Amino acid sequence: VAADGALTITTVDADAEEADLTFLVDGDIIIDTNSTSTTEQTTKGLEIDYDHTGSTSSDQEIIGLDVSAISGSTTGGTQLLYGTKIWAQLSAAMSSGSNSTNSFGLHVTAYGNTTALVDQATAAYLKVSGTDTNTGLYINCEDGGDDLKIVSSATINDYFKIQVGADGETTFTTNEAAGSNDSAHLNINTEGNIVLTPTNGNVGIGNAVPGSILEVSKVSGTATLELSSWSTTNTAAHAGALIFQKSAVATVNTFGDGSGTAASEILGRVEAWGATQDGTAADDIAKLSSYIEFANDAVSREGTVPGKIVFATAPDSDDAVPAVRMTLDDGGNVGIGVADPDATLE
Repeated sequence: VAADGALTITTVDADAEEADLTFLVDGDIIIDTNSTSTTEQTTKGLEIDYDHTGSTSSDQEIIGLDVSAISGSTTGGTQLLYGTKIWAQLSAAMSSGSNSTNSFGLHVTAYGNTTALVDQATAAYLKVSGTDTNTGLYINCEDGGDDLKIVSSATINDYFKIQVGADGETTFTTNEAAGSNDSAHLNINTEGNIVLTPTNGNVGIGNAVPGSILEVSKVSGTATLELSSWSTTNTAAHAGALIFQKSAVATVNTFGDGSGTAASEILGRVEAWGATQDGTAADDIAKLSSYIEFANDAVSREGTVPGKIVFATAPDSDDAVPAVRMTLDDGGNVGIGVADPDATLE
């Protein structure tokens, strides 16, 4: 018993492992444990084991640990009220030969009963009541690490994580340990931009195995890509636009010295694909049927990119590919069956 009336109960074993339970006069209760074991696989600072074996026909709530924190009003400064505050820290470097060390502030495991009528195991249940300014889950990773990381039960290297930057910029990341460590990143920044950067994969809407950077699929219906503009201004700046951008510099959003496109360089194209009807069904494949292609008709010059548009279709014959049927060049000449027309219509 201390001079101020605080009471401490201490247990010590032969290995100098110690546990203290202290009751302070201000109402605080402190549990302080110290373990020096090098052989035990699991050591615990505090273990609560509550077995409820009774049964009832009415609704019942069973709580192993109930923590409540209540505070009065404050007249100034900042008040932080924690129902439970958990801190985990590795106090020393790993010894040689160790494989890995993980520090968990909170490790929760829930088991369901497979013989019950309803089997629902929830590891963590968070509920907040009150005004819409309350926060259900508040996570703060002070050292710039992963604010939230969810790992696979098979390996910790298969995971999903969320990181929040100092300016509120948020990044979502998935990672697969096997293969080439493919990952996808979704970034939402404070300018309102949403950036998706899959490392080696594609984005599919209605398609689990997309074949292009973005593929929109629909079964028994129309796969539609709609660009809508709602404005009282009747100019091109206020209309839906499909833009093909090409630059000779291999860096995103970069123009400048060396970025000019060359003569005959393809700037973009619209393609229509179908499926072949072969004698053997197993040989049927996707095949290009027709396209509209946009290209430089000459090398780019001061303030101008000379344009050309070609239209191509595949003929009605076996194993055919699309051929150019019509060309519109930078001088306004139209060629039908002619790739380089010399007259208004040739």
